[in-house]
Amino acid sequence: MNMAEMPKQIPCMSKNVLGNKAILILILRWISRIITVFYLWRAEKRRRRQLPWVHQILQGREQFGDYHHLLQELRLDDGRFQRYFRLSRTQFEDLLSRVGRQISLQDTNYRHYIPAADRLSICLRHIQSLID
Repeated sequence: MNMAEMPKQIPCMSKNVLGNKAILILILRWISRIITVFYLWRAEKRRRRQLPWVHQILQGREQFGDYHHLLQELRLDDGRFQRYFRLSRTQFEDLLSRVGRQISLQDTNYRHYIPAADRLSICLRHIQSLID
């Protein structure tokens, strides 16, 4: 190579280098987009796979639940209510009025609350089973 040809080759090399850099930048942008789409897809897939907050069997407890219907039936008969909870209905209502505000919750987006009367009756029944 003589010195006269060298300046002609350097601009060609710089064009190739600049062209290669531009291609490399485009490839890196596409790779970053593909990675972003992959992570978004994986996050969406994980979101769909999450278990429900309340199991499907328990969602119909107000319609089909034994305990919910049992409490309503016991309130109609004072003698059965007394034997089941070891409290009269007036004592139960008095206790519920005292602690009802502390044990009641609100509905959330994920589940319906359990009423204070149901919570109290479950607690009383559990304490009774521990004593027996």
